[in-house]
Amino acid sequence: MSKRILSLVLAMVMVLGTFGTVFAADTVTTEAEAGAFLNSVKVLVGDENGNLNLGNKLSRQDAVILVAQLRGEIEAAKNFSKLPTYEDVKIKFYNAPLAWAQDNGLFVGHSEKVFGFGENLTAQQYSRVLFEALGYKVDTTDASDIKYSVVFDKANEEGILKGLELAQTTEITRGQMALMTFNALGLTMKDSKETLAEKLGIEMPEAPAAKELTAEVNDTENLKEVVLELSNAKLVDEDKLVNTNNYKVVDNNVVKATVEGDNVIILLEKALLDGREYKLRVRSIDKAVNKEYKFIARDNTLPKVEDVVVLGEYGIKVITNEPIDIYEGTDRGRNFVVDGKNVAMNVESYGRETILTPYSKETFKDAKTLTITGLTDFAGFKTGKEDFDLEVVKDDVAPKVEDVILRNDKVVEVVFDKDIYIDSVEAYDNRSNVGNISYLSGRHTIFADKATKIDTNRVRYEFNEEFLRTRTDFTIVDVTNHSKVAMEKTNMVAREILDNVEPEIIEKKIEVTNFAKGEAKITLRFDKDVTGFMDKNDDVKFDYTKHIGLYERDVLRRNDVSKDHVDAVKYDVDKNGKLVKDTIIIELHSLKEWKARNTDRDNYYENEMDYVLEVERFASGRNEMYRDYYEFKFRQSTGFSVKEVTVDERRNETHVTMEFTKKVDRNIAEDETNYIFTNTKNARKDVKDLKGRIVTEKNGYEVTLIIPDFKVADYKELRILDVLKDIDGNRLNTETVYNFVAGTISNNANYTITKQADGTFLIEAKKDDVKEITLKTDARETFVVKGNLDKLTINAPNADVEVLDTIEEVVIEAIKGETLTIKGRVKHLVLSTDKLVSVKGITADMKITPNKDVTVKINGEESKLNKDVLVVVDADGKKVTKVDAKANLEAAVTNVEKAVTTGVAIELKVTEDKDIKEADVKAALEAYLTEKAGEDYKVTANNFKVVGDLTISDRNVVSAVFVVKEAKGTESKELIKENIKVIINKAAQEDAE
Repeated sequence: MSKRILSLVLAMVMVLGTFGTVFAADTVTTEAEAGAFLNSVKVLVGDENGNLNLGNKLSRQDAVILVAQLRGEIEAAKNFSKLPTYEDVKIKFYNAPLAWAQDNGLFVGHSEKVFGFGENLTAQQYSRVLFEALGYKVDTTDASDIKYSVVFDKANEEGILKGLELAQTTEITRGQMALMTFNALGLTMKDSKETLAEKLGIEMPEAPAAKELTAEVNDTENLKEVVLELSNAKLVDEDKLVNTNNYKVVDNNVVKATVEGDNVIILLEKALLDGREYKLRVRSIDKAVNKEYKFIARDNTLPKVEDVVVLGEYGIKVITNEPIDIYEGTDRGRNFVVDGKNVAMNVESYGRETILTPYSKETFKDAKTLTITGLTDFAGFKTGKEDFDLEVVKDDVAPKVEDVILRNDKVVEVVFDKDIYIDSVEAYDNRSNVGNISYLSGRHTIFADKATKIDTNRVRYEFNEEFLRTRTDFTIVDVTNHSKVAMEKTNMVAREILDNVEPEIIEKKIEVTNFAKGEAKITLRFDKDVTGFMDKNDDVKFDYTKHIGLYERDVLRRNDVSKDHVDAVKYDVDKNGKLVKDTIIIELHSLKEWKARNTDRDNYYENEMDYVLEVERFASGRNEMYRDYYEFKFRQSTGFSVKEVTVDERRNETHVTMEFTKKVDRNIAEDETNYIFTNTKNARKDVKDLKGRIVTEKNGYEVTLIIPDFKVADYKELRILDVLKDIDGNRLNTETVYNFVAGTISNNANYTITKQADGTFLIEAKKDDVKEITLKTDARETFVVKGNLDKLTINAPNADVEVLDTIEEVVIEAIKGETLTIKGRVKHLVLSTDKLVSVKGITADMKITPNKDVTVKINGEESKLNKDVLVVVDADGKKVTKVDAKANLEAAVTNVEKAVTTGVAIELKVTEDKDIKEADVKAALEAYLTEKAGEDYKVTANNFKVVGDLTISDRNVVSAVFVVKEAKGTESKELIKENIKVIINKAAQEDAE
């Protein structure tokens, strides 16, 4: 029944984690009350006169009777047929129980012949009795669950000694025994949710419900859940308690809120950092508890599978004691094995519950055993390997609708009475498949446009059209259980749960998109989808005048510069063209650069320009946001970034040295919390957690993290937080991640690197809205980039790079020769290197722009590229032609021909009578024709000849022969035209002055 634990430390954590008090211990607080209660449930029996003798010492032989009572085996003990080997038993009544205890190894004597009859029991000895009643092995060996030497301390920690002041050697009275026993009845059995009282069939007394509502938040027991502990949850409307909008943790979203007894378990979208302090904000529940609660994120719980439930031929539910990192910490093919085989399956995660459903037409029909291995929690701890017997039978009971809830004008949630099959959850697809839910609007039937299973028994349906908010009657059909038994058609009037919480901005950031033009993009992310006043005939852009105010320095009407700088306010759009309605993009232009404060008090604000963005009137349903502000400075990138990371793994410690582009602020650089390591188990630790130290090198550019007993192979990445500053106060350009496996440096932690079975490293964006990735590494590896991007920057002088999907622009700063392989599509290749670059694969219609003269090899054929010259490779990869990078050369030549044919009149102004220089005529003609050719071209004249007098007169016309031979680095056909007229005027004397 018990499992071997390799680490003694982990074993102790597991023992502590399995205890839980189910009843309110303060219902019985005295020895007399405990004795009376135990007597009433026949655990403690009085003498022939009914006296419990609570003041008498507890004898060893009476403790054996209690062991039998607590195991529910008193009749077996009293009627045991054998005799004990002990020779000091003085009362025959005890022979059978002592023999029973001795035979079952439940209570040991001093020796085979001496029991210690008549001796009194100590607090330590009775603590052992109680823990063994709870199913734990207590002795002096390594095989024990609890060492005998610490059993008294464990009893104190778990509340068994609550209300008592005892030393471990104290000989306890029957009254003290009664209170210890009562306290133990509320603890859970080993490896079970069942309490000792429940095992014995004892109904514990309930504490009187609190009449006043209070709440507290303690440090977390895992990194994905926060628990709000209420004095009495029944004093609050449960709809408010489970409404996720009523809880807020900064920079995080609440996914689910579940009421268990008087506790609200709040499931978060993102895992917390172990050891960090956070705040939970509670709102719109009750004024007695609406406030902020500080807590520290801890993980004191080892992950454990508590139950496996067969839901039908198409579903198995795995229940754990804490949320499992299904998407990061699990390898589905190995974590869930059916009858020794890897089965392709869908894994649904809903906090502590995980549902497995087979892909395609496969079923679990004949499955006998589910083996679960290595489920990982968000601190990186894993479960062991465990087999669970399966008995798969058809579930003939269809799901029923329990509740239909309106969340806002377009969203409805349907709650079922049991777990539902995810493949039966559908929205409208076509006339043959209209989905699960509909309602009537006049004579029209309106169907849902999106359906999402959000819990084991709950579905969110979204409509494009607003439905009636008063007594909307919905029809729900075709949702099934995990045996594909469909529900009966159900009509139910939805009840409205008002969302009284205003939307809130949870993330603000600015990105400079074009510094020269003063252009920037501000991204505002809300905690829920928002709506606003749209531009006429537009479903993406907002009327910015209703939502945005931009001010210089202070929010004053005279400082409002919105009309001068705001281009657009609009929804964000993902790569599939879908609106992201919780994210607003603000595009700005012509912003003024922020510079350091001017010390001249008379000209104080001349160079220092702060902006304040005022945001208002975005709403969710009926709730409009509170006015919010974002102060920012428009400035060019500070250039303060991580240049290089080197790792030196030594015998007893590892040195991780970061070289920055500017000297660092030492105080901030040596803050241990600014560097976060993630190990291969996904546990996150800062330098302090790892008992390391930080040294800023004398040159000021390098910072070294010195970590004892650090094995590089055990770690995935190091996050360098953007709170670091240089000595001038400029923050690090962006949070930077060093990948220990691949040796790469990346910005914003916006992509993951995974080593594949073939030894290559797969790079994938973490989210759909990631548009740019920078790959910076000295590793001699092959990196495979997956996903559609706007831009990929490669600085990898020793690496091979493969592109699988479509990338708008690839910038190569450094790359190993002959190593860019395109299996998808690259629209524009920018070469920021003077070394040979080789491109292989699909290169049709790809533009190439070098920043300097560079040789490019396209599918084996070399070509020398002059500045701004483009190479286009045909789809067959064989033909190489040259055209200009920004426009077609032939068009420019045509423009020049047209100008020459029509005739050119150039006016030269001179201030005195003298000969006109031929060079001046040449320059004027070239300037004019260059302008006609286009700004990307330079027209030059060779073999220039003039006909006529070059001496100034009142009006002098010069004819010329003009030959065009060069158009910005590319040979062209010659243009020879005669009789180009140059008109030379004498300028007025005052103009010259």
